[in-house]
Amino acid sequence: MDQKKSLLFLNLATFRQTGGIEKVNRSVLKAFNDFASQDSDFKFNAISVYDSDNQVDPRFISPDRNQNCGGSKFSFLLKTAQKFFAADRVLLGHINLLPLIFPFKVLCPFKKIYLYAYGIDVWNLSTLQKKIIQWINPTIISISHFTSQKITEQFQGFTPNIKRITPCLDPFLVVPQKLQKQTGKFNQDKDRFVLLALSRLSAAEMYKGYDRTIEALGKIKQSLPNFLYIIAGKADPEEKLRIEKLIDQAGLKDHVLLTGFVADSDISELFLTADVFVMPSQNEGFGITFIEAGLYGLTNIAGNIDGSRDALLDGKLGELINPNSLDDIGRAIQKVATNPENLSLQNRQQRQQTTLEHFSFESFSRLIQKEIL
Repeated sequence: MDQKKSLLFLNLATFRQTGGIEKVNRSVLKAFNDFASQDSDFKFNAISVYDSDNQVDPRFISPDRNQNCGGSKFSFLLKTAQKFFAADRVLLGHINLLPLIFPFKVLCPFKKIYLYAYGIDVWNLSTLQKKIIQWINPTIISISHFTSQKITEQFQGFTPNIKRITPCLDPFLVVPQKLQKQTGKFNQDKDRFVLLALSRLSAAEMYKGYDRTIEALGKIKQSLPNFLYIIAGKADPEEKLRIEKLIDQAGLKDHVLLTGFVADSDISELFLTADVFVMPSQNEGFGITFIEAGLYGLTNIAGNIDGSRDALLDGKLGELINPNSLDDIGRAIQKVATNPENLSLQNRQQRQQTTLEHFSFESFSRLIQKEIL
């Protein structure tokens, strides 16, 4: 770099949960932490509202560059005040941070502000949020074409400055060398056609499509008798009860497995157990689980009306279908299940290679540094 630069990354949380936003935040932390370690002319600091020090993984961020407030907004504002004015660039990890930094921007009107935009967090901006965006005019880092479009549609007479940077694979995720389908604790029958969904099951977020997949499987079970649909992820009691009722109604008691919470150490086995990853979402900002499935060579079946299109590279990594159509979901499942070539080791390897070419951490790191620095 030809001059000293500094970046302050303000985020709600990065380590206390394992959702998509947190995964993106971790990649952001590591990209700039690595760069700060390599170039003494670049200064990087991060402040989290909700993380606590004991939750932080030091592989992603050096402790001396990271501050955590444990949920104290007063502490967050105080720490932000101490770092904001010294940084020449400020990256906000969530739309909810805009009002908090607004007073600082008033005092420093020429400060460069960047805002990360994921999915439903920015699809329905409040009047206040839109006014602040128009006044500050931050560079918005959007994770998908769909999110970019949803943001732009909300403004009249104002064009937001949007840069698209798709998420990447976890930088510490081990690339599997053997992609042959395996059996294990999730499935003991090597001849069974295994479908997989990996998601939190929440009554407040009923857009992932595992419920419609159950209904679609109920309609085609006679033509696809030997299958197992694994729905992996922690479920809240209300949603678990609803899904179990759907399973009974579809006559799939022996064909659907609800695993509950799956430890990180079991994720690899889970993906290698499956033949296809099925999650026809309706409101996905991107869908990092799709590219994780691609890393294991799985074909994806996803919705064609949200950010899933970016994760599937417009169909290169699987089937894009109408997520509201049970018939479309069923046809896509049958298409994959009845095509031996699609399930071959060669095609698994090709999908893995395509995933690595488009969604590696190294590519993400270079791009985000280019756009922000």
